[in-house]
Amino acid sequence: MKCYKCAHWYVKMTGLGGHGYNPYPCCQLYEDTGNWPNILTQECFKKRKKVKTK
Repeated sequence: MKCYKCAHWYVKMTGLGGHGYNPYPCCQLYEDTGNWPNILTQECFKKRKKVKTK
């Protein structure tokens, strides 16, 4: 999936003051830029600097 290679696809801390934890990575484009992602056309894709490998 192309989203895994995107700079806006990551896990972030949730809750008041960022004290909680969200274990599932998801698209944070809206939080980063204020724009909604368009996953069908993948116009929102921005390659991350270093792709994580397992």
